[in-house]
Amino acid sequence: DALLGACGLGNIGEEFPDTDSHFQGVASTELLRDTAEMVRCKGYKIGNIDSNILAERPKLFPYFPEMQAEIARVLQIPEDSVHVKAKTMERLGEIGTEQAIAAQAVALVFLD
Repeated sequence: DALLGACGLGNIGEEFPDTDSHFQGVASTELLRDTAEMVRCKGYKIGNIDSNILAERPKLFPYFPEMQAEIARVLQIPEDSVHVKAKTMERLGEIGTEQAIAAQAVALVFLD
């Protein structure tokens, strides 16, 4: 969503609707790869990705290097241009009581 929005390409629900059976069971990395291609076709280059995962558990810190490497590989950008962080909600709300997990991302793009 961050990449699509940064380039004025709409949102993930428009591009990959969950009501379309074509996308059922598709790996998120495939959707990310397709999104990167849309970004490039519009004349943009991906600068960096900064993301937060909001969750009490599981503790995700040990997985950050692998997650960052995979995102960078799929987007074809340097690993040090991808940042994954996790935040807890200190037991507040649905996330804090372990009923939900959320994610946020910001993308920097520039005209190539």
